[in-house]
Amino acid sequence: HDPYTTNLHTHGLTVDPGGISDNVYRIMEPGTENEVLVELVPEQPSGTFWYHPHKHGTVSYQIMGGMAGFLIVEGGPGSLDEVPEIAAARDLVMGFQTIRVNTAGVVPWVNTAATNFKQLHQTLMDGDNFMTTNGVVEPTLTMRPGEVVRCRMLNATLGETLALRVVATGQQKLAGIPLHILSHDGLTVPEMI
Repeated sequence: HDPYTTNLHTHGLTVDPGGISDNVYRIMEPGTENEVLVELVPEQPSGTFWYHPHKHGTVSYQIMGGMAGFLIVEGGPGSLDEVPEIAAARDLVMGFQTIRVNTAGVVPWVNTAATNFKQLHQTLMDGDNFMTTNGVVEPTLTMRPGEVVRCRMLNATLGETLALRVVATGQQKLAGIPLHILSHDGLTVPEMI
């Protein structure tokens, strides 16, 4: 368990699982530079995908510290980018993460020579969780009346199921606002093609 050793793993991409690409067995040590080359196949569908570290033994620790992000592929087979209403919509990227901190309110530093990872895990479980959207706790989304927004949402938690809802503030009412699921797990819902 080397909590500061990392690598890169993608979800939703058809890529090479070896070498300097999407290789979960690759070792990237702290203080080193590591080239990553992820080549997409021509048949790669467009969509919203994601990446995170996948060093066996430290995946959870690194994701609890916020190490994950978006991979957005545009164009290609089944692309919604060519639908005029979607192409005209404002793109809103929302990455949901649970950041876990110890009772002091920080993601704990780990002394790899002295740390018992079972104790570290318990320390994090006894601490607090902060659900964030793009790193912000309880953010506010502002929209204009009649505005169409394409929300690209990523559940980059450690497996929590998210119950999302839109809440109006002030005098605003949400009745009659249509919501449409365009894709799931990054791939276009068949009815939308």
